[in-house]
Amino acid sequence: MKNLIFAIFISSMFSSTAYAFEVKAKATSFTLCVAGQCEVSNNNDEVIYEVDEQKSAVIRKAVVNASIKDPAVGGGLQTDNTAYQIVYDQQTSIVPQKNAKPVSQRIIKAIGQTGALDGFETIVIGEDFVITSRSTANYFVIYQYKRLE
Repeated sequence: MKNLIFAIFISSMFSSTAYAFEVKAKATSFTLCVAGQCEVSNNNDEVIYEVDEQKSAVIRKAVVNASIKDPAVGGGLQTDNTAYQIVYDQQTSIVPQKNAKPVSQRIIKAIGQTGALDGFETIVIGEDFVITSRSTANYFVIYQYKRLE
């Protein structure tokens, strides 16, 4: 009887629906705007998010600041637990490139507060890309990422 109960318990654990998944992405473009002046550059920064469908949340788990070499000023791997609220999660058509045919992708959009006072960030997660925009009173940043497998 104990074996039967144990088998049912194990079976129920493995048959449960997964509500969370991980998103890893590598930056392809970085745009920084300060005092009306914008600068576009390429870097190799990476980000890892956890999308929790049940909680309707996205959690940024880690950032790899490859463009900053000194860990003392935020370079390298930085753990994180910034929370974002999902505000949109639907299958929709997008145009991946100029003059291309629309393709259907699941798009997740989330927003969260970053920084201590006035910062906020929006995240758009597609099946093959991630785009973030972060703003504060002092600057505005846009990252474009390619999703990694």
